[in-house]
Amino acid sequence: MNILHATSNNDIRRAIARSVRARMDANPEANAFGTYWEKCNGILVGAHTIELTPNLLPEEGLNNALDVWLGSVAKPAGWYIALYSGAVSPLSAWTAANFAANATENTSLTEGYSEATRPQWNKSANADNGAIDNIGDECAYTIVCSTTININGVGMLSSNARGGGGGVIASAARYASTRQLSNGDAYEVGYRTTFTSA
Repeated sequence: MNILHATSNNDIRRAIARSVRARMDANPEANAFGTYWEKCNGILVGAHTIELTPNLLPEEGLNNALDVWLGSVAKPAGWYIALYSGAVSPLSAWTAANFAANATENTSLTEGYSEATRPQWNKSANADNGAIDNIGDECAYTIVCSTTININGVGMLSSNARGGGGGVIASAARYASTRQLSNGDAYEVGYRTTFTSA
């Protein structure tokens, strides 16, 4: 896995802003853009620039966002990021109930990560106007395995149960290339959502 060296949180924000602008130009009808980034052993993943992974917002998550924002549905207590190993791209029909099976979520404590639950995504205090992220407080995974494990993507869900099907799914993304992680790696995942107005 290629990794970058010293890069600041502001560098991450600027890189995501450039990515969102390019995606807006390519998809002028869209107004919500989610982006994942990663760190391995404290260093951002990427060859010569930060490697960003655009997400798909499944229908279940979009409906939940509208129901919470403008309807009467209670906000989920938290959001959690799950790792998956399946060589599959997310689909709009993915739900929290079928995520683990569709994506082949990594749920192993011996060939995966040691944390008992999906790590919680916590909002940073200084996100930009129109965006929310966890820059500087990325979800952390302690990799445990006999040699290496492969991770192909991530999902954000409202349940912290590894492999659990409760709650709703907000986002999912497949990496451009498989991440091969080694025993003892400290792996981190960040997520930022940006809303724009026409």
